[in-house]
Amino acid sequence: MNSIALLGWNPPQPLDLPDQQQQFNHEVMTLAEMVRDFRIDKVSKSGAKFDIEKLSFFNSMHIRIRYSY
Repeated sequence: MNSIALLGWNPPQPLDLPDQQQQFNHEVMTLAEMVRDFRIDKVSKSGAKFDIEKLSFFNSMHIRIRYSY
């Protein structure tokens, strides 16, 4: 769901991003965070581009979050 939600929408970015990895980390969100932050006026009017590598990134991040003890 995280990857699909970001097709054509960008979540609010933190004000201070120390590095590029932090930039991607703010995109890894729970469903509750996506619902909380979603704004229809932030949806892009241009066509969405599916990126299989980004999907793999989200998958790995959610697995790490879910199964980290």
